[in-house]
Amino acid sequence: MAPRLAHWIVRASAWIVPADARTDWRAEWLAEMAARPSARAQWAFACGAPLHAVWLQKEQWRPEMVTADIRFGWRQIRRRPGVALAAILTLAMGIGATTAIFSVVYGVLLRPLPYREPSRLVQLWEVNPLFSWTEANVAPGNMISWRERNHTLAEMAWYFGSDTRGAGLSTLTLGGSGDPVRVDAMSVSANFFDVLGVAPRLGRAFAAGEDTGGPHRLVVLSDGFWRRQFGADPSIVNRTIPVNGREYTVIGVMPPSFSFDNKPVDFWLPLIMDLAQMREVRRPHYLRVVARLKPGVTIDQARADIVSIASDLEREYPGTNTQMSAGLGPVADWFVGSARAPLLAFLGAVALVLLIACVNVANLFIARTLDRARELSLRAALGASRLRLVRQLMAEAGVIAAAGAAAGIAFAYAALRLFVAFAPEGLPRLDHVGLNVPVLLFAIGITAAVTMVIGLMPAWQASRSDVRSGLGDGGRTTPAAGRMRRTLVAAEVALAVVLLVGATLTLRSFVSLVNVRPNFAMDGLVAGRVTLPGIRYGEDGKSARFFEEVAARLRAKGGVSAAGAVTRLPLEGTVWTGQLFIDGRPDVHGREIRHKTATFGYLETLGLPILSGRPFAAADIANGQLPVVINQTLARRFFPDGDAVGRRIAFDAPAEKVRWRTIVGVAADEPQDGLGMPAQPELYEPEA
Repeated sequence: MAPRLAHWIVRASAWIVPADARTDWRAEWLAEMAARPSARAQWAFACGAPLHAVWLQKEQWRPEMVTADIRFGWRQIRRRPGVALAAILTLAMGIGATTAIFSVVYGVLLRPLPYREPSRLVQLWEVNPLFSWTEANVAPGNMISWRERNHTLAEMAWYFGSDTRGAGLSTLTLGGSGDPVRVDAMSVSANFFDVLGVAPRLGRAFAAGEDTGGPHRLVVLSDGFWRRQFGADPSIVNRTIPVNGREYTVIGVMPPSFSFDNKPVDFWLPLIMDLAQMREVRRPHYLRVVARLKPGVTIDQARADIVSIASDLEREYPGTNTQMSAGLGPVADWFVGSARAPLLAFLGAVALVLLIACVNVANLFIARTLDRARELSLRAALGASRLRLVRQLMAEAGVIAAAGAAAGIAFAYAALRLFVAFAPEGLPRLDHVGLNVPVLLFAIGITAAVTMVIGLMPAWQASRSDVRSGLGDGGRTTPAAGRMRRTLVAAEVALAVVLLVGATLTLRSFVSLVNVRPNFAMDGLVAGRVTLPGIRYGEDGKSARFFEEVAARLRAKGGVSAAGAVTRLPLEGTVWTGQLFIDGRPDVHGREIRHKTATFGYLETLGLPILSGRPFAAADIANGQLPVVINQTLARRFFPDGDAVGRRIAFDAPAEKVRWRTIVGVAADEPQDGLGMPAQPELYEPEA
């Protein structure tokens, strides 16, 4: 039994040995084994056969042999530079596009947030189907109740929010010896940076109590603003700077990697709140809330905990919390928002492009291999093993793929710079997009995959060719090679059809979006932004008089037919919302309504059609009225009989001294959140 098993080990090990030495190797080992004096000696000798076979195979992959194959592949490419150049350019486009889009996907979707243990950070919001709220701001009283009653959150911070899902930035004016500078500030709770787990690079963050009343005029600068405005002066900490006419003390500077909520922030201020007073304020809703999970707590457990608290609050405060629930999700998902699906779709599209490029180049390689059939057969007849032939063909494919990858990375670098420069507004985390180490590793990985795709198929086809037929027929196309090429062509056409259908659907959506015409006259419109310091224009009516005077001066200039001002331009969402109340209509009390403040002449300047009634005018104010103009959606939804003009509405809770506004006109819907998106009920109130 032992000699038989020893013979089997030697014969099996022979299959590992390179083909050109296999027969001699087997004969030598069997002869040496037969010369052993005993079965035990033969068995011991045979056990070394697998190791020797592996060593011989490894010798075939010595660096100098692999280098020789690469040099030979390069010489083969130089003989047909046209084919090689076509393959390199084809792969460069595919690899470059895929690398560029993956860089965006990695920077936006996959790159970890620059916070401590970002997987434990969650965003909280309110949900109310009565107002069509899905991810709404949080009322201060509800937030405090969540904070005190939850069992799953270790810490909770908050910041001033906006009705457009993100942070609400305050536009302030930095004064000083030079020209005033417009700055964007974010108001946050004192523990905001602690919850995120980020420390300033200079100075300190806000301390406990610095957001609960008192004249805490403190500011933490962003790294970019510190460098841009103060020349990266390291002595900036504890200096005072004039903001909106008041002196603020700089207490810290954040690191350059820090950002939050996808918005460029110049500095952060403490959001001053008296918690004792705000505990019962469950209307209005103006806070965004971020929290850190306790160790071992899952997202689902935390969500169930907060929803349960919201259900209790609905029973305890029916006047403000009817149908008010809560939502909770990872901060990373909150930042990404709706960008995930389009980015993954683009990545899938460019992956198809790369696959088509690979199939195309593989077809070129098969055709080139068929032209070299006589050469490959002759080399096989001279003793070259099948593995050696495959390795040399793979070396040629690797050289082509490496050249294509190098050109593709250069293409990706240029494409990324253009993408970042012309990216759509609101795309999150653009500052993290670039050719970093993970992206380059991805490029190396797809280069290896491309080498396998474009090299294995022709190499496999060449290794299956019969030596005698290859030498005898002069390299004519074999039936197997023809079938493979037809299969590749069919696959290429199928992939191209899938890509074409997707591109056609995308183009149709784009054309439909372009053809959406807003209701206002766009020709000749010019818009600008003006920020007024509160210390100079905070008195009643002072800002209104400023804007009316500016509009009057503009109208007096030649070439200007109309001028006006508004709190938020078309397509920029809304500033704030209130709850609609209609005099004599208790059935609609509490429905959400958007609010804009405008100067006299704004609707005329915009060219927004007045469907019934008229725009508000200065005479309305002189007569003691509170006029408003509502949009068509509000009129259709709550005044279906067309009797909106002359009716009285309010956007604060009915009380003895409720301020009723009189509807003087109905205007066409102004685009609010985006072209093609349905308009929401909205009213315009005069700034005066």
